[in-house]
Amino acid sequence: MACTISSREYILKNPVYAGVYVHGQRQTTLVLGGDNSLRKKSVLQRYDQARVFIRDHHEPYISWEMYAQHQQMIAANAHRMAPQDEAVTSVRQGHGLLTGLLRCGRCGRKLQVRYWGKSGTAARYVCRGDFSAGGTYCLGFGGATVDKQISTQILEAIRPLSIEASLKAAQSYEAAQRDTTQALHLQMQQVEYEVARAFEQYNQVDPKHRLVANQLESRWNAKLEELKQLQEQLQALQEAVTPLSEADRQMIMALGRHVRELWFSADCAMALKKKIRRLLIKEIMVSLDDDRQDLTCISHWQGGCHPTMSMHKPLSGAVKYKTPAQDIDVIRKMAVRYDDGELARVALKISHATDATGSRCTRYPRCSIRRVSRSTV
Repeated sequence: MACTISSREYILKNPVYAGVYVHGQRQTTLVLGGDNSLRKKSVLQRYDQARVFIRDHHEPYISWEMYAQHQQMIAANAHRMAPQDEAVTSVRQGHGLLTGLLRCGRCGRKLQVRYWGKSGTAARYVCRGDFSAGGTYCLGFGGATVDKQISTQILEAIRPLSIEASLKAAQSYEAAQRDTTQALHLQMQQVEYEVARAFEQYNQVDPKHRLVANQLESRWNAKLEELKQLQEQLQALQEAVTPLSEADRQMIMALGRHVRELWFSADCAMALKKKIRRLLIKEIMVSLDDDRQDLTCISHWQGGCHPTMSMHKPLSGAVKYKTPAQDIDVIRKMAVRYDDGELARVALKISHATDATGSRCTRYPRCSIRRVSRSTV
């Protein structure tokens, strides 16, 4: 029978599989209710805070260190929970570069990301504020411009080191090849000596002592097998790994010089960008000036720097692509006598050749605009 989600979670989180005995994890406390009455509340404590916690109680399936590592991985992969450091949660494939980094400068809440557009990939960052309690949102803005600005800061930070890092990576690549090959050669020399020693011991034993001869023969065969494995490993390494040519070195250097093009390329995975972003930035505080509609972003970098970036709040599509008032006024006056086709033809003659999005004027957008204008009359 397949395990359910709860049973799988129990197996992963229960320390009994790490040789630990736990008792009294759930503790009951008294709390004051809304009607000033005392009520019992059951609180689930952590395993190491239970009343009884005995390590090495029985033989474990996994070590306690591996169990602790698994718990850290589970906590790092949490999204609905509230980990100690939300910036280290597992990377998702969404197109919002700053997901999990933005914090509202008004209420201190983490900004959420929502995706819009025809393909559902246009990121928009929103702070819910007290909306759930019947209030309003703190702030919200499109993510494309902000992501681009932060990407520029990241590229400026790593650009001076990109070429040097590329060269060091190439040198480390070659050094690792040499070190691995040298280590295998030294290990083979040691095993060859042990093979010769085992053969000498086997060759000198009296055949009458069969038990001793069999033991020495087994030891000799084991050393021969170990030597054979090392030879195969060295051969496989030499076949799979080739030294960098001058063309390969020049290609690596070119990658270092074109970091910006690679970053904004469609072939660069968003998950990779987010990993780089996490290595550099801890958190970004975002504030909005309601009067000037300016966004102020204070980035808290891992090295202790706190650069400030100000920009005008990106306009939403409803505002950016809103049909001008003079166009709507013309449509209202003409709609009394002309149909949609005539409206489009007349609009072309009076220099209204395109709509607010820059698309060529046809009868269909004019029809939709007229319906909206009628509803607002």
